[in-house]
Amino acid sequence: MPDKSIKQTKTAKTTKKKATKARIVTTKKAVTKKTATKKVVAADPIPTKAHIEQKKGVPEPVVTVPIQTIQPEPIPPKRGLPNFLRVGIILLLGILVSFEVFYVVKTKTDQQRVLRRLPDIIGVRGLPDRPGHFTGPIYLRKDSLNRLLLVDINLHKIIVWDIATRKSLFDITRIQAKKETFDPYLVDVDGDGNIAAWDRTNSEIVIFNSTGKFMQRWQVPPTSGLTFDSIGNVYISDATRNVVVQFSPTGQQLKTIGKNKLTQPRNLTTDDEGNLYVVDKGAKRVNVFSPTGKFVRYWKTTAEVIDLQGNEVYMLDLTDNMLKKYTSKGKLAWQAAIPFPVTLAVDKKNVFYMSGSGGIESFIAEK
Repeated sequence: MPDKSIKQTKTAKTTKKKATKARIVTTKKAVTKKTATKKVVAADPIPTKAHIEQKKGVPEPVVTVPIQTIQPEPIPPKRGLPNFLRVGIILLLGILVSFEVFYVVKTKTDQQRVLRRLPDIIGVRGLPDRPGHFTGPIYLRKDSLNRLLLVDINLHKIIVWDIATRKSLFDITRIQAKKETFDPYLVDVDGDGNIAAWDRTNSEIVIFNSTGKFMQRWQVPPTSGLTFDSIGNVYISDATRNVVVQFSPTGQQLKTIGKNKLTQPRNLTTDDEGNLYVVDKGAKRVNVFSPTGKFVRYWKTTAEVIDLQGNEVYMLDLTDNMLKKYTSKGKLAWQAAIPFPVTLAVDKKNVFYMSGSGGIESFIAEK
């Protein structure tokens, strides 16, 4: 029994070794087959006669491939206007430009005027070597009684002249104002000839009748403009609040005009319909307000001195020394160079009065 058991054990071991060897041989065959397959795939193709000859030093024949030249596509010609249309357009543009230039030149020519000096001179302006009626003219107004009123800041008085006779009628001084000091700076006249003056030293509006007799006064803020309306109300430019204040003929404050509309209100005037014209120096324009104080319109201008005759607006532009006429809507009608842009007054015959070196000189505008 033991020998038989030992023999069976040896047989089992032998069988196990053979099986192991068989597995190893099978694995090696599989690896060899896989490698052979990879070599076949990666191997060079079957050599041809050309390859053999090349290896022997015979060069492989060169195959010449013709190069195809790519021709660019032709650019189609630009489609433009025919020549006759081009010529027509150029001629039309030339005509339009010529017309515009002609219109501008004609407009400027039509707007140009020349001031012709009239022979009559009112008053005599005093010079260091010559006495006269006035020496420091600052403001000029004409009234409905055919008189001229001039404010002289050097002599502290208002001088009233008759235009027809060119004679001085009377002066308004501190005596007439019934005050120790009277320093008039602005003046205006209502339809009845009553005179309003702003006394800048006392900051008062002083009212005189048509003959220069004192009537009343009231306190006002610092003022840069003064005018009457057709019913005797007084308007001033309040230089501190930048508004226009309306007073009754007796000095009662009625309303404030132009709040948030004015920056530096200066000269004032009213037309026949009661509209108020305010020169705004800060905004370089004229603001127009209705009789109720409602803002109506404005137009741009650098002119500061203003006067009206009816509804025609005349202004002195101190920046270019020009007298300018505007319509009531603000359209420039004409302009003319002036010799001394200081004061201005206009009568119904469109005669312009200005204070010159000799006296108050008069002019008319001509083409």
